[in-house]
Amino acid sequence: MTIQPAASRRPLRDVLDVLEPADVQAAPVPIGDASATIRELIKVDQAIRLESLVLIAGWTTARAEFGLVAEGQEIEVRKVSVPRADVAAHFGLDSDAELGIVLVAECPEELPVCLSWEADGQSGVSRCLQFSGSSSVTGIGARERTLFGPALGMLALAYPPFSEQWRWFIKHVASSSAPCATARGHLEGAAAVEKTRDGVVFGWVVHTASTVVWLESDSGHMYSLEGAYRQFRQDVHDVVGQAFAHGSGEAGFAIHLHGLKPGSKVQLKAISESGVHVLTEIQFTALPIDPVGAARVLFGIGGSVGDLHRRCPLVDTPILGPLIEHHREVLAELPVTGKQLGEAVSQPTVSVIVPLYGRADFVEHQLIEFAEDPWFRSHVELIYVLDDPSLVDGFISEAAFLHKLYRLPFSWVWGSVNRGFSGANNLGASKARGLSVSTGGCCPG
Repeated sequence: MTIQPAASRRPLRDVLDVLEPADVQAAPVPIGDASATIRELIKVDQAIRLESLVLIAGWTTARAEFGLVAEGQEIEVRKVSVPRADVAAHFGLDSDAELGIVLVAECPEELPVCLSWEADGQSGVSRCLQFSGSSSVTGIGARERTLFGPALGMLALAYPPFSEQWRWFIKHVASSSAPCATARGHLEGAAAVEKTRDGVVFGWVVHTASTVVWLESDSGHMYSLEGAYRQFRQDVHDVVGQAFAHGSGEAGFAIHLHGLKPGSKVQLKAISESGVHVLTEIQFTALPIDPVGAARVLFGIGGSVGDLHRRCPLVDTPILGPLIEHHREVLAELPVTGKQLGEAVSQPTVSVIVPLYGRADFVEHQLIEFAEDPWFRSHVELIYVLDDPSLVDGFISEAAFLHKLYRLPFSWVWGSVNRGFSGANNLGASKARGLSVSTGGCCPG
């Protein structure tokens, strides 16, 4: 497919009045030199308006320059040459590559539009074109899509990226197997959570300023890279920096996507004048539903540690937030057991929370110190949080013995599972009556 700018031809204002308009929509019209043995023809198959856009599709056997005229003035037009095998077969021509023509121009809806041409030094103009079909992009039927062919890609570029009209054209434009000259990229990883359908995709992409790139799931959903975390990639710049200049400045990206699951695929796509290009494809692996496990995966996707403050709000937090909330909901459903040993301080000033994981032998050393502190005895509520299943049975009996030995009131609580350091502290805080203080160094887990 080739795109040509509006031809620089002589103004038609002086000759329009003497030209006899031809009805190029009713039947093929001869153009060019009338004395030629074989007449060259032009035919308009379809003329439609899409809001302020005028779209003309047809064919010609002539070497001619075509344009559009509104109120006696030529308007700027883009021309696309597309294959027309039907025309080549009808006329017995060897090639169909340049027979189909598509013209696209912007023109106010109220203005009548005519087709103009110049062939063999002869100018011509059509009658005012009759527009048919829906004025909505989504109203373009199968026949129109066939006539416009690869030019649908160019039409997509006439609309704002990811607008309703743009998305419609992208879904109907033909895919191109040719390498994309205006974009390159690679997807290095993708992972999603089965339950929440939140995921992350990361890799790199470079493209020219006029090229649109996006991610597309195997279900056809399109995701803009707008809002993705971007970073400079020296390795990418070393390879493609010369070809794409400033376009490789922030080639690296990581983006949060919603609505995907492990096993599904996503493609990195770009659109050019020759159609839609698939730059690369990747399949989603499973991201753990456990927030800690998911965080380890996310922190392993690379990037500068000093830049996490930019990446986390864009990528990590939208994924980890729902997992943390789900984790809290699960923990809230588990049974919690505990016991108060001795008479607790009636109105504690401070509640000291001690998570226990891996070992509990230091508890006696703490009680020795705490029991000798009069202020501690009078103002502090001491809470031990068991956060290790292997400690539970032994600690319950040991706790009763230590209380009888040191006569210091304290309580213990067990939340059925290992909740992690923050979860253990939260459980202890939920039982506390004073200002909560955690002894963070006592919980290796």
